[in-house]
Parts: sequence; C-alpha cells; structure tokens
Amino acid sequence: MNRVEHLCKQYTNYIAKIATNSFDDERLVEDVIQITYLKIAENIDKIEEVDNNHKKFYINSIVKNVARDLYKINKKEEDKIEKLKKALLNQDVAIKNNYLEEEVFLRMYLEEVLECLEEDEKKIILLKQIHGYKNKEIASMLGIKEKNVSKKLNKIKIKLKKEIMKNET
Repeated sequence: MNRVEHLCKQYTNYIAKIATNSFDDERLVEDVIQITYLKIAENIDKIEEVDNNHKKFYINSIVKNVARDLYKINKKEEDKIEKLKKALLNQDVAIKNNYLEEEVFLRMYLEEVLECLEEDEKKIILLKQIHGYKNKEIASMLGIKEKNVSKKLNKIKIKLKKEIMKNET
C-alpha cells in the first residue's frame, strides 16, 4: 500500500464524517471525499512533514476547503438554473400576453366584420363555425329547414368575404 492509500485509509471515517456534515446530498458527499483524496495525493509530502497531531487538522482543512468550493460551484449552478427558469417564465408570460393581444385584436376584427350580418345570420354562422353544429342541428335549433340553413350559409359567406375585402383596402 502506498503512502497516499495508507493516509486515506487511516482517515476515511474522519473525512466521511466532515463531508456528511457539510452536505445532505449523498452525491455531493461522495464528490467531497473523492476530491479530498486527490488533494491528499497532491499534498502528501506536506502532510507527512507535520506531526500526527497536526495531520488531522491539516486533513480537516482540506475537506472543509473542498466542501466550501463545491458548495460555491453548486450554488452558482443553482443560481444559473433559477435565472434560466425566470427567463423562461418571463418569456412564457410575454408569449401569453402577445397571444392575448392577438386574440383581443382578432375578436375585435371579427366583431367588426360580423356587423355586416343580420342577427339571425350571426347566429347561423356562429353555430356553424364557432360551435361546430351541423346544418341539420342548426335547422332544428332555429326551427327552419336544413336547405334554408345551407342557402343562408352560402349567402353569409359571400357577405363576409365582401366585408373582409372591403376592410383590407
């Protein structure tokens, strides 16, 4: 067993305890432990120079520094995620507002175009196009023949086309 393995094995429980006290997330605890082992390997000569009483203090410093650095990195990532969430939420709100503005404009435009129709014509076109009723159902609701519904729908469509063409110019 080499010097690094020996030292890591000797202080494994101590390192794990400090790491566990630093984070609740098991993955982060494992990261702290692994990075600490790497730091011990990098600093093995310095660690072996100090007496046994101070080795524990030295290792404690390494673990706490690693935990602090990992916390900062993790916190920055969480902040980035929060900023992205807020940006997406703001974008979603902007899209919804734009959609609502378009919907209001469309409703106003439709109301304006529908002004060219008589009340019974408005009922027929709305029942057909907005509510999706069949001609037979519309005829039954309005107490007229199905043929009349078809004829009226054709006349209504012609009127609406003329009104739309008139508004576009």
